[in-house]
Amino acid sequence: MQQVLTQTTSHRNLARKLVSLLLVPFIVVGFVLCLVIFSILFYQINYQDRVFPGVHVWGMDLSGMTRDEAATSISNAFDYPRQIAFEFTDKKTGKSWHATPSDLGLRLDIDSTVDAALQVGRAPGIRDRLIQQAQANQSQYHLSPRVELDRIGGQRYLSFVAHEIDQPMINAGVVRSRGLWTTSPSQIGRALDIEGTYSLVQPSLTQLSGAKITFPITETLPQVSNEQAEVVLVDVKRIVSQPLHVGLPGKRFEEDKDIKHHTINTGMIEGMLRLGFVSDEEDPEYGAWLDHNQLRNWLEPFQTEVATEAVNARFVFNDDSGELEVLAKGIPARSLDITGTIKHVNRHAPTLNRDVPYALTWKEPTITEDATAESLGITELVAQGRSFFAGSSEVRVHNVATAASRFHGIVIMPGEEFSFNHYLGDVTEETGFEKGLIILGGRTIEGVGGGVCQVSTTAFQAAFYAGFPVLERYAHGYRVGYYEHGEGPGMDATVFSPVVDLKFVNDTDHHLLIEAYTNKKEQRLTFRFYSTSDGRKIEKGETVITDVKPHPPDLYEEDPELEQGEIEQVDWSADGAKVVIERIIRDAEDNIIRTDIFKSHYLPWQAIYHYGPGTEGMPPEDAVTPEPTPTPEP
Repeated sequence: MQQVLTQTTSHRNLARKLVSLLLVPFIVVGFVLCLVIFSILFYQINYQDRVFPGVHVWGMDLSGMTRDEAATSISNAFDYPRQIAFEFTDKKTGKSWHATPSDLGLRLDIDSTVDAALQVGRAPGIRDRLIQQAQANQSQYHLSPRVELDRIGGQRYLSFVAHEIDQPMINAGVVRSRGLWTTSPSQIGRALDIEGTYSLVQPSLTQLSGAKITFPITETLPQVSNEQAEVVLVDVKRIVSQPLHVGLPGKRFEEDKDIKHHTINTGMIEGMLRLGFVSDEEDPEYGAWLDHNQLRNWLEPFQTEVATEAVNARFVFNDDSGELEVLAKGIPARSLDITGTIKHVNRHAPTLNRDVPYALTWKEPTITEDATAESLGITELVAQGRSFFAGSSEVRVHNVATAASRFHGIVIMPGEEFSFNHYLGDVTEETGFEKGLIILGGRTIEGVGGGVCQVSTTAFQAAFYAGFPVLERYAHGYRVGYYEHGEGPGMDATVFSPVVDLKFVNDTDHHLLIEAYTNKKEQRLTFRFYSTSDGRKIEKGETVITDVKPHPPDLYEEDPELEQGEIEQVDWSADGAKVVIERIIRDAEDNIIRTDIFKSHYLPWQAIYHYGPGTEGMPPEDAVTPEPTPTPEP
């Protein structure tokens, strides 16, 4: 029993010794752990708002610094923005510019930089935090400053530099200086590529380094070189040196002899002179020319002078062969080509040849000399008119022949309107007529063209018997014996251009050829109309004369151009009357297709005598005293 107790006590003592031996290490370990935990907590608390040890920015140790302290230290230490880090060069001129990163828009982001420093050792997990803190404390933790780029600010700096580099492109030119023509020099255009330059700068800025950069500069060469301007200067001096004479290139027709050249004097030339790029060229070049609009305004008044109407060929019908014989070739219509003439002027202006030909446009006549009787439908005589001029003076006979020649050989197209005045033209001494007695304003007076109405009367009679519609016809103021011989009264037609005309229409499907013959020996004028008959028949009705009024007494007038004792009758008496003539037109089947009425109203007319001053017995006792000659009316 005792033995058992002894053994139990022994076991208890051993246990106590073992517990004592084991308790000490546990206590030591626990103390150490508490010490470590306390140290860590103390470390964390100590650097709660401070940068952990070992953190560096731009070589500055920020260990233990607060946010404000770190911000101040970094700002003082980070001198990169203020350093001259960039050198720019203009390769062409060799000029250089130096700039700091700050000039180019680099700015320190102090808040982001301090935030980055404070974030070291403050990772989300405890383990990661302790590792970062240990690494920073043992081997240091280096951060780059956080920066931002103000691109607009950097480009603003480059824009100031561009003001020293950029220059406009200037073409060489010709200018007038102090009354003399000379040249102005050219200049190459230069422009700094600001965007391109900043693209070269940006990588160095983001790496907080420097660089030497050659400016990218765009150059624009002048379109007009100094050499080209010198060539144009020679042209300008020639252009303004002498007047230009513009006119017909040659005297092609007889009437062209009266068309004069027109001069553009040197003062006008200088006023019209223009310098620049010639726009009507395929590849525009710098040059000198005279202003197109001003030339056009100057040329337009000459269009009427230059323009001519086309003149159809003239023929006679050979009754034996039935063919046409050419009297005169056709003449094309001519008009002034203003645009072409402007080109001629500018082509001649810089040359020594100062005579500039008009540019002309030609249009062939409707009927040319190669026409045939078959092609025109001219196969036979369809009508004719005859009148006599026995007793006429030489002047009147001359005028009859001259006027008749204007109508000999003309061709009237189907449906065309015939105008007597159109073919007669101007009745002047310059066009071949002579002075004689004419009826004007109710009187027989001396004038150019006496006898022309003999021709219009004969043409009317031919048109009457051809059955053509007469659009315009006027009787004379009084009955004239010349026109009543053969056809009687009411078959005359007077003309006075441009107011009084004789007009009819060729209403057939064939051309009409008119031939006019003056037989001075037989004192006869004949109009022959050749065409192809459509079978129409013309019937002249009875001439109805009414309201006959006796002629007044003879009239005697003193004429200072006559000699004393010389008496000359210049007008013959005629009774006044109203005359009506009917024309009936039938077709080939004898059906009436039209009836025309021609009316004439003749005034009573007295015989008129002229006598020389002092002629004995003049005027006779029963003579009528002449009234003042009235002003002629159209």
